[in-house]
Amino acid sequence: MPLRIQPWKDDIIQFCQNLLQSHQPRDDYKELLELAVIFLGSLPHRRSSVSFRTSGAVHRARWMARAIYSLKIWMFQEKFGRLQPRPASSRVSFHAHFCSKLGDLCVFITKHYLLSWFTAKDASVAARRDFTLLKELALHENHMIKEVSTKAMNRHLWYLSEVGVGLALFDDGVTNSDKLKMVSYMNTVKGSPRPTPRLTVDAASNAVSRKLPDCFTSATNKIFYHLDISSAFLSLPPKEWSASKEYKQGKDRVKKLFVTNDAAERGVTLIQQFTAKGRTKSEDQFQYMIQVAEEHRRT
Repeated sequence: MPLRIQPWKDDIIQFCQNLLQSHQPRDDYKELLELAVIFLGSLPHRRSSVSFRTSGAVHRARWMARAIYSLKIWMFQEKFGRLQPRPASSRVSFHAHFCSKLGDLCVFITKHYLLSWFTAKDASVAARRDFTLLKELALHENHMIKEVSTKAMNRHLWYLSEVGVGLALFDDGVTNSDKLKMVSYMNTVKGSPRPTPRLTVDAASNAVSRKLPDCFTSATNKIFYHLDISSAFLSLPPKEWSASKEYKQGKDRVKKLFVTNDAAERGVTLIQQFTAKGRTKSEDQFQYMIQVAEEHRRT
């Protein structure tokens, strides 16, 4: 394991430590960052020793729990003894096989998942991160993880569509030369009359041989209409965009976009806490209370 993670572990540890120094909106976000740092062989920010929290619930609305459970199981694998199935003669080989596959999953979580998730809330970097992740997955050494994760990613490539990719114009991580190509393709490459809401599977499979500017077409110009942003800054060289009033206003608007389902996760947690106090056992009354609460929020 140490040899596998050596080339990139320091970068991920530093990324996690930087996030741990700032406020995290959910306790499980903080726990996942701390577990990743421990898994990679270091101590979390402001911690002089290692400690673990009691495991929480696992359900669809809190899928991060699966990553947390995986890291904990790998760290405590010796505490489980020889895993089933029986007969005993097969336990050793099964245990080794299970831990090997679990280790692959933990490497995927720390190397790919963490960086993608914790930067996902920034709409301006969503396209670049998704494109980078597609390339990384296409070159992943574990065939099963590569196949499953790529299939899942192909269902969520909203920010690599011909229109959505335009958010990358406001990404500070995109070089000026790439932004110049983006503007050029927006003026010269004919887009689809009715652009799809997300990048197609065929296009995603060719991500390794493509670059982010290749996703830009004339249809990308629609992003300015949808967000009510002036495109006047496009006539300037990219190095001068940061001084443009229109660019600053557009970047500020893009920064305020919600691009994750974190609000939905918080809503699920809130309703669980609400119902856990036994206010009603009637489903009809429960639905009625939700409607009253929703109406109260609107007023």
